[in-house]
Amino acid sequence: MREGSPIPLQDLRTQKRQQERPAFHDEAQGAFEKRRIPTPEDRKEMDTKLDQLSDLLSGTSVRWQLDGALNISLLKGDYIGVHKDVDLFVEPEDLEDLEKHLYTQGYAFFLTVGHEDPNKKGMVWATAGEIRESEKDRSLVAIDKNGNIRFDHPLNFIDVHLVKRNAEGKPLGYQQVELPESWYTPRPFLYRGKKIFLSHPAKVAYFKLHCGRPYDLVDLQELAATGTLTLEDMDTIEEILCKEEEAIKQRTEFVVRRVAPQIKKGMTGETLYQIFSADPEIAALLKTKKDAEDVHTLIHRLANETDLEKDSVRCFFENITNQKNSTQRQHLLSLRKAVEDALSLT
Repeated sequence: MREGSPIPLQDLRTQKRQQERPAFHDEAQGAFEKRRIPTPEDRKEMDTKLDQLSDLLSGTSVRWQLDGALNISLLKGDYIGVHKDVDLFVEPEDLEDLEKHLYTQGYAFFLTVGHEDPNKKGMVWATAGEIRESEKDRSLVAIDKNGNIRFDHPLNFIDVHLVKRNAEGKPLGYQQVELPESWYTPRPFLYRGKKIFLSHPAKVAYFKLHCGRPYDLVDLQELAATGTLTLEDMDTIEEILCKEEEAIKQRTEFVVRRVAPQIKKGMTGETLYQIFSADPEIAALLKTKKDAEDVHTLIHRLANETDLEKDSVRCFFENITNQKNSTQRQHLLSLRKAVEDALSLT
């Protein structure tokens, strides 16, 4: 691995804090139902990225693990498709040590921000503290000795995800529900003679179930076929999803209590939208296309409702939640069946 810049980190970051890159269009994702079959060139590129990742993080005490579908490919022993991204899970308290180590290797933390040109993304060279506190997309980015982003480097962008923990130090998933600590113990794995740390298969399955994109569901079947998931893992995931459903019910009640009293008969759709979008919970829903469609459907119904009551608002939100829960449980049942089939072959 090459050496980093001789210029002190803080000085170079100040000089090169604002940069930009082209907007990425990952052809392996989007509307595709499954990942594109890798060509020999794709395989070579992915092998190179994994080799460089292992070299980059060797010799550091930072706790890291691969995130996402690359885990499935390594567990299977063959690429399940093209992986354009390399994703890492790291502990927030390790960020300062990771930042220092990476700078000596020619890497730095960046946050992705908006850009006036839709074909570009703004990139802000961030401190470890800013990475910890920000909700924007986080990346490790290859830089040259002058601090400029390298677009010629095979492993020039690494997506970074932080382990979320509560005040007691317990890892958290969706709806702030606690997840098993064992899911966050990096699992050493040798690939082409290089050490890579994998995620627990159940953690991979859990987050894939929540994403629910067409290719995520295909990925789950591939994961089950590796034989690394157990029925106990399925029970644990189901228990977590039950806790999440209960948490959502409580949040729904809080939303109804805040919003329903503001809704009056005869309000226009525009006024209703202003009320809804001012609520933090609903504003979060509006950021997701399908959820936004559901909210707009509710607004349309309320604008034409002759008898506005709190229960009608509550029922609508519960319907949205129940539809999501039903779909997620169907996917979990399908995964459990695939796990049972895989285990029956061993």
